[in-house]
Amino acid sequence: MPKPPLARERILELLRDSGKMTRDAIAEELSMSPLTAKAALRSAHDLKLIYVADWYTPPIGQRGTQQPMFAIGNKPDVPLKVKPVSEYYRRYRAKNYAKVLIKEEIRRRGPANPFTQLITQCRSAPKKQRSARA
Repeated sequence: MPKPPLARERILELLRDSGKMTRDAIAEELSMSPLTAKAALRSAHDLKLIYVADWYTPPIGQRGTQQPMFAIGNKPDVPLKVKPVSEYYRRYRAKNYAKVLIKEEIRRRGPANPFTQLITQCRSAPKKQRSARA
């Protein structure tokens, strides 16, 4: 009988001790490359040793996409949570709050160029009456 890969055994031992973890957290904890962790997790998942217990969504200030969190067992995988479009817009506004405020200000008042504002004020100022002598 062939011996199971060492990386897979280390990952299974870590998951038994700590519960559910993402691939990046497992790779960091065991000091291995993410690709090695990915291959070991895929083989363990194919052998029904682990399952997707949950999905990790990074906090608003961090980059990244949803990642599966693996746990020991032979349960059905939790499906990927599809967020409504309004949730994506809410996260975008929270991440780019300053840019959104500037865009809204420009939309309300027009461009914030001081020279454009000065020219607009000069053109809209009332004209002086010329004297009859000139």
